[in-house]
Amino acid sequence: MIFFCNVKYPDWASYYESQQKLDVLPILAFFDSEQIKDLAAELERLSPDEVVRRRKEIEDEFFELFDDDESESSPFDVRFMTPQEEAEYLRDTPLDQRQKDLLHSYLFFTAFVTQTFQFLALATHGKTMHELVTIAMSGDDIAFCQAIQVDRTVLFAIPYFRQRLIRMQLGNERNMLESLGRAISGKLWGNRFPNPELWITFSILNRVELLKSLSNKQILDICVRLKVLKTDDENIISKRKSEFLRRQGRTF
Repeated sequence: MIFFCNVKYPDWASYYESQQKLDVLPILAFFDSEQIKDLAAELERLSPDEVVRRRKEIEDEFFELFDDDESESSPFDVRFMTPQEEAEYLRDTPLDQRQKDLLHSYLFFTAFVTQTFQFLALATHGKTMHELVTIAMSGDDIAFCQAIQVDRTVLFAIPYFRQRLIRMQLGNERNMLESLGRAISGKLWGNRFPNPELWITFSILNRVELLKSLSNKQILDICVRLKVLKTDDENIISKRKSEFLRRQGRTF
């Protein structure tokens, strides 16, 4: 996080306001502007069916990067420079290249951090950070606190959150200030789940109002088919579902 404190780019939480920007960040993190322009030009020349096939090829190529754990070019093969390497880099690398490298690092880490919080919000509250922020900005104070519980940086990165905090303080809204305090000090449930894939499945089913209406047997079949659970015990599904719904019911 020290990295973000030392760069003059937008705070990562500012991207929660736009799902489009959140979707574009990973693309910018892995492809430079020229590659994106070339790809856009290529897609424009293709027929609709060919576009679908080409996008599928790109997705497959993209995911191969993550599957190849032994590759030296793996996107997760992140190694920080030693002090000596840093000194040599600053001495030998032209300024324009350093600026490009800094921007690439910013985009990579911003994509990683925002997607991580998107996942944690979904696992904790059944909504992504983008959804929580959007709902909060419509005047929903529960979503306001839920967003802060997941990522406290929204308080200074998003204008609405700063303004709401000021109104809260000037208006001496004691209940909201207490709720805000609980949100800031509250534990993030998402990072304690032993099976995050199962929690995401519950989140999706809950969002489409199927988690409560489907039987435990139906939910178990879905989880087994998705390979997020390996059991034929309906009692396990019942216990996990109850735990999920109990945590979703937490308010501030």
